[in-house]
Amino acid sequence: MDRNVQVTASIAESKSQLEKRVRMDPQERCLLVERATSGDEESFEVLVHAYERSIFLAVRQKVYSELEAEEVAQEVFVRAFFALPKLRDQKRFVGWLHGIAHNCVLSHIERKLRRAPPLPLSEEIPIPEPDCAETAPTSVLRAVGGLPERYRQIVNLHFLEDMSQEDISRSLGIAPGPVRSRLHRGIGLLRKTMDADSASGDKRV
Repeated sequence: MDRNVQVTASIAESKSQLEKRVRMDPQERCLLVERATSGDEESFEVLVHAYERSIFLAVRQKVYSELEAEEVAQEVFVRAFFALPKLRDQKRFVGWLHGIAHNCVLSHIERKLRRAPPLPLSEEIPIPEPDCAETAPTSVLRAVGGLPERYRQIVNLHFLEDMSQEDISRSLGIAPGPVRSRLHRGIGLLRKTMDADSASGDKRV
């Protein structure tokens, strides 16, 4: 089987096993965003229910602790609710929401670094052993999390949000050509990462 097909199938498996959310028509989403911007909390709750899982997965790629990832994901929606009046184009809601998630992750990491006590110069930093029991979907999500931001966001939107390249283009305000090339490049990088992980696993056996 072609490796690109395997990568796509693995991401699809991750989505089916790890993500349970409401599928939403773009027009319905825009209407809900408009109502939520006007202060309709029930409309915003529908949006939260629709995207809370994908936002959690996006956060989880960068935040190791599941509990901390849940807290960061909650922070994303709190920030989003109060920032909604600043959203000029309702069609870009999904990309905008993922941008807030990215900023929340950075803030979370900065807070952890500030709170962390300094290590003695003589103390070695332990290297965690790889988890051999790690599931394939989790390993794929981590591989996606290791992609550069310009590729990771588009891969997330395409595979986790089921957004077409045209929808991603409208959501992020990026021309269709760059979206297509970044998606192709992102899948290629995933293929290399998964090939390397597979080779490392074979050596450990």
